[in-house]
Amino acid sequence: MRRYWTRVRRRQLGSALVAFGILVWALSLAIHITASDNRDVSISYFEERSLGIIAGGASVVAGIVLLATAV
Repeated sequence: MRRYWTRVRRRQLGSALVAFGILVWALSLAIHITASDNRDVSISYFEERSLGIIAGGASVVAGIVLLATAV
């Protein structure tokens, strides 16, 4: 019985992480990634903007791993 509840919790956590990752991706897309000035191509500018995309992707991958191991 304990094994069943562990799988249920993994599925729930995996689904929540996937949903959170997609939400972070959507919010990252809502914020403009491009620079306001075409001459502004500094690395720090793009690092700040791409952090949401990276965090969302990591969350989606972690959720998929949890869903795959809960089977």
